[in-house]
Amino acid sequence: WGWQSRLRRNLEPMRPHMPFVTGTAYHAGMETYYKDRSPNRVALAVAAMSRVFAKAIEDYTTSGGNVDDEISQVINSDTELCTMMLVNYMQWAESVDKDWEVIDTEREFKFPIWVAGDTWTRSSAVQVTDPTFILAGRIDGVSIHKPTGTLWLREYKTARSIPEEETKIAKSLQHRLYAWAAQQMVGKPVAGVEYRFARKAQPQFPRKLNNGKPSMALT
Repeated sequence: WGWQSRLRRNLEPMRPHMPFVTGTAYHAGMETYYKDRSPNRVALAVAAMSRVFAKAIEDYTTSGGNVDDEISQVINSDTELCTMMLVNYMQWAESVDKDWEVIDTEREFKFPIWVAGDTWTRSSAVQVTDPTFILAGRIDGVSIHKPTGTLWLREYKTARSIPEEETKIAKSLQHRLYAWAAQQMVGKPVAGVEYRFARKAQPQFPRKLNNGKPSMALT
């Protein structure tokens, strides 16, 4: 009985990590928006997003968790925020996407990477029995820039502070690895990676300065 008791083992249900849930929900909405070409695809995208939040609640209650007022408030707030982000993005994308043709979304990939020779294997502290490593991931989108005919990757990023995210991206190898993987899949050089940011904060009206004019400071 002791091993079956969560109290005696000091265990409690794992709460959903809302930043991850919000990011997953946003990507689900993007995937539906670009895969579905029907007139009501905006509503379908929002519905796909909502299902991710509902699944997070279901998983939490299934594991024995109690959706109290605090969790409900957080989930409702994040659902409202994510809906606003999706709808505003889609309104913005109507004009921007005229130069782009999305040919794939949420594309998973898995490629073997061979170690050249045995020198690295012998000198490494890691014992490698199989000379094959697997590079796996998921590309948010693959698109063609119509004016130039070039192939581009697309990454959707949700962040509270976009400048900080730009700094992280500049130091990350993710876009280089993903570009290599896309070239293996499509058989065509990748011109670059297009990042589309969505800020996880509701727009605020600028405060008024003492002279009555609105502040131009970025917040």
